[in-house]
Amino acid sequence: MEKGDERKKQLLRVALDVFIEKGYYGTSTREIARQAGVSSGLLFHYFSNKDSIYLELIKIGIQEMKINTKMAMNSPRNYLLKLLKIRLSS
Repeated sequence: MEKGDERKKQLLRVALDVFIEKGYYGTSTREIARQAGVSSGLLFHYFSNKDSIYLELIKIGIQEMKINTKMAMNSPRNYLLKLLKIRLSS
């Protein structure tokens, strides 16, 4: 994986944490950049604005839901076992 892809994923992880903590309206790109330890300019290299970050997170969430749904439909038993393991390890 390229360094740019890793950086983008790191920014998205931080952004998700900030959105969860502060909500959409309480979150700023400046705060995301600060918590990620990067400049606002670098954040804007990857994302045009707060909306584009938020939409990317929504797309990722939808993709994960599709994968989870497919897993559940293909093998309900294995899917439930994986969910149980995740819950027990939390």
